[in-house]
Amino acid sequence: MSRAVSNSLDTRENHIRVPSSEGVMLEARWFEGDKRRSTRADQHIQLGGDLNNGVVHALFSNFASMGYSTIRFNFRGVGLSTGRTTFRGIGEIDDVVAVYKYVTTQASALASKVILCGYSYGSVATCAAACELPLVVGLISISYPAGVLWALTLGNQRKHLAGLHSTPASVLKMFISGAKDNFTSESAFTKFADGVTGPKTVVVVPEADHFWAGIEKGLAAHINQWFVREMRPHLGERGSFNELAVDAKSARKSAEALRTMGSPESAVALGSCSSSRTTTAASRGASPARPSASTGNLLAGEAEMPPRVDPGSASSTPVLASAAVAGSSPGVKGPRQVPTAAGSGPKAS
Repeated sequence: MSRAVSNSLDTRENHIRVPSSEGVMLEARWFEGDKRRSTRADQHIQLGGDLNNGVVHALFSNFASMGYSTIRFNFRGVGLSTGRTTFRGIGEIDDVVAVYKYVTTQASALASKVILCGYSYGSVATCAAACELPLVVGLISISYPAGVLWALTLGNQRKHLAGLHSTPASVLKMFISGAKDNFTSESAFTKFADGVTGPKTVVVVPEADHFWAGIEKGLAAHINQWFVREMRPHLGERGSFNELAVDAKSARKSAEALRTMGSPESAVALGSCSSSRTTTAASRGASPARPSASTGNLLAGEAEMPPRVDPGSASSTPVLASAAVAGSSPGVKGPRQVPTAAGSGPKAS
């Protein structure tokens, strides 16, 4: 996605203050989606964390360019948000709830469906809060710090994980992390994800660390792939990969990246559908797809379009890709999707 597009979207954000618990006022930026895209006018993407973080900004630009309304905000004690960090994480859960209430009751274009997206510690709060928010239909967790959760919450991890595990099965979930994450090993991440019951997509990106520096567009590409194959059918939207390309240059790069990654190799049938979940195959996981972090924003220009996803089949059979790493040496595996056993997984200690 070109920076010019990103900057123009930034200028359309409204700087607002959102009241939270204990008199805290949260710094936030609200972007109203493109009303011409009627299927998305009432959809909303909520991004939690430092609103100027590279990952958060890249995802804002990505979803805003697709016509969705977005809100990104700073937790209490961060940036211009008042109050102090609550070291056991309870206040931050309140902050997610407060922003949710704002977009569903007070925003200029009220959201009827909400997708939560959290990065790092932001994913801990969004995942824990999702069970309390009835209009949430999707949950995206990026670099969930499972390996140090006990330290981040001062031993209060049981509450956060309980919130995640009580999220309804109707909420689609995606967990994505880097194999080189600085705080959570790949095995710890997959063990954590395996403990989340219900339908989910788990992706491990081999060349990514916790910070995704310089490969934010690749992160957005993996999320887009999940979004088109699973989230859009779940929302009753029709759309193709090429719709997500912002300009011709991005389209060409994305098409090349997709060709390098290869075609999806596995599919998992799920019955129903960033912080679990009844089903037919609700808790059959899918082995984490190991995508390439350097992949550009999905996808192709007209002449280079990848195969369209049939929304009808995607809703019942989400495809979990196992692919080669773009630009890697022969023999290096690409992103993989991690299979997770139903109802299994470690218990919070």
